[in-house]
Amino acid sequence: MSQLPSVDHAEAIELAGLYVLDALLPSLRAAVQEHLGACPDAHLEFDELGSVLPALALLVEPIQPPAALRARVMAAIKERG
Repeated sequence: MSQLPSVDHAEAIELAGLYVLDALLPSLRAAVQEHLGACPDAHLEFDELGSVLPALALLVEPIQPPAALRARVMAAIKERG
């Protein structure tokens, strides 16, 4: 089993935005979760950033990506598979 990277308080705060967007690699997300569970300090950034996600979804109308971009993204996802 691979060891999780270590995340200190300052790093957790720095990663808060990516964490609430679910944009971290799984191992880094798990390390942040581990820190949040063990750290006695408040992490208000996570609640504050997470609370704006619903509003962000309503700010712009979703659009379909150009076909070529979608194809490249899907090919990259399949390659990582």
